Amino acid sequence: MSPKIRTALICVFSAALLFCMARAALILYSYISAAKLYKDLSGRVFAASPLPEPDSGTDGPSEETPAAPELPDRENIYIDFDTLIQENPDCVAWLWIPALDIKYPIMQSDDNREYLTTAFDGSYSACGSLFLDYRNKPDLTSSHSIIYGHNMYDGSMFGRLDAYADEEFFSANPDIYVFTPEGREIYQVFSHYITTEEHDSYRMEFESESGLADYARILKRYSWLDSDVELRNISRMLTLSTCVDDNSKRRVVHALLVCSEVKTLKP
Repeated sequence: MSPKIRTALICVFSAALLFCMARAALILYSYISAAKLYKDLSGRVFAASPLPEPDSGTDGPSEETPAAPELPDRENIYIDFDTLIQENPDCVAWLWIPALDIKYPIMQSDDNREYLTTAFDGSYSACGSLFLDYRNKPDLTSSHSIIYGHNMYDGSMFGRLDAYADEEFFSANPDIYVFTPEGREIYQVFSHYITTEEHDSYRMEFESESGLADYARILKRYSWLDSDVELRNISRMLTLSTCVDDNSKRRVVHALLVCSEVKTLKP
């Protein structure tokens, strides 16, 4: 090999190495910036307060309207949507999964591309944001709402959804909480598996609640693990979707609505 060729190869290798190092540094910076952004945001808008003493008056739940289940550890969670919407009007909800320490705003735009690489504050981010499918109703009252998020290596966003592959975790931690400006909803996980983005897992249109119930039974059969969640009185369903390592497939977690409260609890 001539000295000129050797020098040229060294230059090419050096340039490639510098490019890879710069790209790795940019990704690391995105991770750190996103972690700080969402930690600060959660600290400002996510708050817990003790449940008030039971009301002994006549305005309590009747026999026909059973009381809603309490949140874990007898805490009421308050989300400051005034601040969230003022800082970014695209924020439609807040997702909380206690068992996975997931606490993020849910965004929605006119397509499913913008928040793949856009953080809550509008800055570019490899971590992107959690976002609701653009075809869903922003108040999450669609029969089937789908929330997307990146599978980040540091466990952020939907990087911890693979925990549902563990049988013990899957059985012990079914609860998912969604807060909107109108109130809060509790969903329970009944199915988890890996599929493709063209799969029937992303169907949204149903002629009736019975059609949604039949669809939920199909999704339960796809699940890697059995769930104790009963598929009855199905009015709405939530799906969390993220990519897996090779980006050609998707990890999906399906959950059914079990409680809806049309009020926002305040501290």
